[in-house]
Amino acid sequence: MKVAVTGATGFVGSRLIERLLAEGHQAIVLTRNPAQAVRTFPKSAFPNLDIVAYTPTESGDWQQTISGCDGVVNLAGEPISERWTPEHKQKILSSRKLGTQKIVEAIAKADPKPSVLVSSSAIGYYGTSETATFDESSPPGNDFLAQVCQEWEAEAQKVKELGYDWSFCVLGLFWVWEERWPKCCLRSSCLRVVRSGQASSGSPGFIARIWFSSSCKR
Repeated sequence: MKVAVTGATGFVGSRLIERLLAEGHQAIVLTRNPAQAVRTFPKSAFPNLDIVAYTPTESGDWQQTISGCDGVVNLAGEPISERWTPEHKQKILSSRKLGTQKIVEAIAKADPKPSVLVSSSAIGYYGTSETATFDESSPPGNDFLAQVCQEWEAEAQKVKELGYDWSFCVLGLFWVWEERWPKCCLRSSCLRVVRSGQASSGSPGFIARIWFSSSCKR
């Protein structure tokens, strides 16, 4: 199987690449930073891997690499852990919305076309609450991240208009700092909740988390 992956140098993407190659598949890494990708995936350790430079929000020759792929996994997006200036908020939105739009555009141009698109979203779709419980049937929230997720998902769903299989993967990953949690859980020095350009410590009482390895299982 041949799979193209955006966001491959991130937490989930790097583990996904390792798993794909360990199972004998071929992977194409679409990256804004080829030098970083080469450091992350040295040819000696990842011989069945191709690295392709691309600009996520622009059409280009990189779109030709989608032809012949069996699937596309779209994990790319500007980090949300930076200060939320108006400029960075625009990058958060455009990197996901336009980035996914260009992936769907590439699939439309591909010949032969991949049969599956797996496009990530986030639990920010539901908004934020310290008391509410959310599941797949819950309506979207009305804050900035909820808006981003809705527009992000809407672009991914346009692949269905091409008449091909479509899969949607929600990966709600947060960094946590509780020492009592298992070491294999994603952890860092703090969880920053960023709104209106301000950062504050997160409360462990309402942190959502997912097992790192589980995010890449079939």
